[in-house]
Parts: sequence; structure tokens; C-alpha cells
Amino acid sequence: MLLLAEPVSADEVRKFLDDAGFEARLSDGGDVVLSAVEGVELMISPVPRSLGGDGVLDNIHPVLTTDEEMQAIGMHSAHLIVGALGFGDVRDVYRAHARALSALAGLEHAVGYSIDGTTMGAQGLRSELANSPESPVQLWAPAWVWEGDDGVTGYTYGLAGFGLPELQLVDAEVSTPEAYLLLIDASRHLIAGGELKSFSGESASWVVDPSRKAWRLRR
Repeated sequence: MLLLAEPVSADEVRKFLDDAGFEARLSDGGDVVLSAVEGVELMISPVPRSLGGDGVLDNIHPVLTTDEEMQAIGMHSAHLIVGALGFGDVRDVYRAHARALSALAGLEHAVGYSIDGTTMGAQGLRSELANSPESPVQLWAPAWVWEGDDGVTGYTYGLAGFGLPELQLVDAEVSTPEAYLLLIDASRHLIAGGELKSFSGESASWVVDPSRKAWRLRR
């Protein structure tokens, strides 16, 4: 969901997408924007209220969010839901979604973006979409890392959407920047169709949810 400082109407979103070169139209009810992006039908729904729940503020990503953006995210008053109608190849759907977001992130009142497990600032969102338009991995499967007493632990959150296991490191003897880049690069490789066996590791319980399996990288 794209977080907004102020509400916008569906027609404002439609006009914004039209100006950005997308073919957008309103639904019969006039409250949803429909747009075909690279063969994928997207549905953009403006919601004139903040995104409820504690997840938005509890999961702010420190690498992808500035201090000023944290405050703006905490004060957001509306959001856009961007979803796909029907099903196609999952990578095509993700790329179409990212292309639409690359335009919508330019809305004047955009202050952040929230997905399951991660919230990021608008600046981090725009940067990732600009630098990696075809495979914005930090948007699709953000990596979280931290240093503990016995080494660095980290995990991805989002690879499951591609039918892949999440990746993780546990008490690894690497620096936090090295761990972060390793998880991002490995995720990009897998999303592009690379094989999991390219990475030395083993199946293990995911550090976020032990009921789910992940691939623990050996370092």
C-alpha cells in the first residue's frame, strides 16, 4: 500500500497515471482506477484513511527510511491499494505492479510504502524503483539484518510470494553490510530463475515464523 499524507480521489489518480503515460480508466462505480500494464490488469483503490494496525510503524525499515519520513509515515491519513485482477506469471504481475508504483510514488502526498513485514519511506521506494526497475528486490523481498552477541542474523521477507523459500543467515561471521548485500543479491538471483542449490546452505525453520521453512545460507 502506498501511504499518503492526504487523501486523493480516484479521478485524481487516473489523471496522474494518464499524464505519466499509462492508459487508465475509472471503474463503473467511479471509485477504483483500472489500468492495463504490460498485459496485467491493475486495480488502484484510494482509501481515505490511514492504514490500520501496528505493522506500519512496527516494521519501518531503517535502511530504506529517513528519520523525517518516519514521522510522516506515522502521520499519514490515506493510502492507495494497488492490486492485480486475475492471475498470470507471478513475475509479470510483480513487474507490472512495480511499474505502476514507479509512477504513483511521484504523487505529491506520497510519504511511504507498506507491505507485509516492511514499511519504507517514499525516498527509498523511489530510489529502488529507479535503480532496479526490472527487479526491485528491496521492494519485493526486503532484507533485515542485525548484529548479535554471536554474529550477524538476517532474513528476507517476500520471496514466498514468488513460490520461493525465504533466505536467512543465523549468527554468521560477516559484517551487517555484507549480510544485507548477500541476501539481496541471492534474492535477485532466485527471482530471476536461478537455482537455490547455487547457494550453500540447508533447510531450516524461518527466524520470523518457525512454522515456515527457509533456506539458511552458510557463511
